[in-house]
Amino acid sequence: MRVCFPNAVMSALFNTHAELERRFGARRADRIAMLLQVLLAARHLGDVPAGPPIRLRIVGGIPAEFTVALGTAKRLRFRATENCSYKNNRIVLESVKVIEVLGVDL
Repeated sequence: MRVCFPNAVMSALFNTHAELERRFGARRADRIAMLLQVLLAARHLGDVPAGPPIRLRIVGGIPAEFTVALGTAKRLRFRATENCSYKNNRIVLESVKVIEVLGVDL
């Protein structure tokens, strides 16, 4: 998949490990970096596991928003951005190939 960010500040934060560590701590920064690599490696959102330890969750309807687990009660939030399909008012995960990271739910 392609991972985008809403602005340059968010892009700099999530693409610089030192910035992630400063903002979220070393352990959570490592987890965020690992999850971003999982998302980048996936062909589409349907390839991202819904079970532990990733725990992909749909948290919005239209437009679709998602989260993946960062640990206890912390989640990385992102949304589908373009060319997504819906069936019965639910997004078709295999159609999501571009996402935009929105931040971390603390």
